[in-house]
Amino acid sequence: MMASLMSYFGGRRDPNKSARDAIVLIRQQLNVLEKKEEYLHQKIEADTKKAKANAVSNKPGAYSALPSPTT
Repeated sequence: MMASLMSYFGGRRDPNKSARDAIVLIRQQLNVLEKKEEYLHQKIEADTKKAKANAVSNKPGAYSALPSPTT
């Protein structure tokens, strides 16, 4: 009776398969986060270069190139 009930609700799951699935999912998430980090670093570098280029001749432009501080 219990075995038929368990098979109705999904039966036994292979713990190795679920562990593998979890590892694959975490690796995919890590890959996405690494790409986001790389994009943000590039954006920071571009904004810093823009601010430095405008620092002497165009102060309002230099300030607008910098990200606004969050409080």
